[in-house]
Amino acid sequence: MIRSLILAGASAAALAVSAPAFAAPAASGPALDKLEHTSDAAAPAEGSAAPEMTFGAWGFDPTTLDQSVKPGDDFFAFVNGKWVNDNPIPPEYTRYGAFNYLDEKSKTDVKALIDELVSKKQKPGSGEQRIVDAYNAYLDTAAIDAKGLAPAYPYLTRIFQAKDLTELNQLFALPGYPGLVGAGIAIDDKDPDAYIPSMGFNGMGLPDRDMYLVDSEQNREIQAKYKDYLAWMLGKAGYADPKPAAEAIYAFEHKVAEIEWARTALRNSDITYHKLSRAELEALAPDYPLATLLDASGLGKAEYFLAPQIPPSPEAAQKLGLTQDQLAEIGGGLPAMMKLLTQTPLPTLKAFMAVRFLASHADVLPSEIDQANFDFYGKVLNGAQEQRPRWKRAIEATEAQLGEVLGKAYAERFFPAASKTSMQDLVANLRKALGQSLEENSWMSAETKVQAEAKLDSFFPKIGYPDKFETYAGLAISPGDPLGNE
Repeated sequence: MIRSLILAGASAAALAVSAPAFAAPAASGPALDKLEHTSDAAAPAEGSAAPEMTFGAWGFDPTTLDQSVKPGDDFFAFVNGKWVNDNPIPPEYTRYGAFNYLDEKSKTDVKALIDELVSKKQKPGSGEQRIVDAYNAYLDTAAIDAKGLAPAYPYLTRIFQAKDLTELNQLFALPGYPGLVGAGIAIDDKDPDAYIPSMGFNGMGLPDRDMYLVDSEQNREIQAKYKDYLAWMLGKAGYADPKPAAEAIYAFEHKVAEIEWARTALRNSDITYHKLSRAELEALAPDYPLATLLDASGLGKAEYFLAPQIPPSPEAAQKLGLTQDQLAEIGGGLPAMMKLLTQTPLPTLKAFMAVRFLASHADVLPSEIDQANFDFYGKVLNGAQEQRPRWKRAIEATEAQLGEVLGKAYAERFFPAASKTSMQDLVANLRKALGQSLEENSWMSAETKVQAEAKLDSFFPKIGYPDKFETYAGLAISPGDPLGNE
């Protein structure tokens, strides 16, 4: 949890000044002890009722058909047109369908469960009390606004006080901090019985490299609004002159976009599997403090790594038959990113990390930051008209922090053991039927049948919820620290 990393001694009083006085150069760190906070953002909307759906007696309701449309002319309008016309997309959504409907129903059920827990006294330290604390901490925007940016101060301080790239790399590996290079644990694509660290990088605030690289009116409009967003966030982070710093961040992100691979290239398994030894990984960028990052990530003793974004050699590209269009989608990848970080001014990297920290935790920071984040990412990029109601986001935050604790309480209330037993019996019968089908199969060889039956025997059904729930023993949730709870 983030809260375990907060530096001792930081207090709201250290930030409680009415007007900052900064003299920070472009893309350098601000005087963090003089951050200000104002609460002039609009209150989040309570949201509107989600459209209802009916499924009839057997999965489809024929009364919803639009008989004014000939199915041969427009089958979609014949089946769905009436419902679509009668049910505008709620302003908090950019699309709405059956999965959204089911999600809304689940959230309503979970809210009823949490409301019941909140209304009763719970045993201190119990799973139920932690659910209540996590939910209430996220829901209490008045308390969040009253603290201003005080909870973020220790994190921003560590970013701005980093002396060099090596110290920033130590932060890349810590929970809550934005990492520009990092490693996650994955299954080896060519050895499914083995786990292996997989190296990746991140350095863009916009969701796709084409938003930086493709010159279009729409992208230019997005870029301009993004720079305004960067400058606003940097101002809240304490920068006296945030616009030059915003330009420096954008220029850095544009270089990252040139390095990043196109999504189509990332889906090509022929060019994304690279298994490297520790020495081979370090040789990609000898000046990059990789050892610091790996040690801080707990991977200092790992012998092998996957690195998806390593450009193929000319010989490999020719052997794979890659076209010029395909090669144009392949940037410099991980080696180029590590090299770029060694060449980028440290103040620019710090400014990037400061914005990304505020953006990543905007929902548990003052309302004006949460609203600004939604205005750009929700409205400008995704077209949503309203922020989702706070209680829905509070449920998602609680699920993220205490997923199986909340899941256990949900299952006890909405998915009784008898229902799970019925589904297990159904699946067991299906397995028997499939086993019988394999025995009677006439087109498989005997050897193939043996392998197919072994695969069927290895099938492990997971239905509804686990037999034993994770309790997150030792995980403390604070009723007054939503940022730390993340």
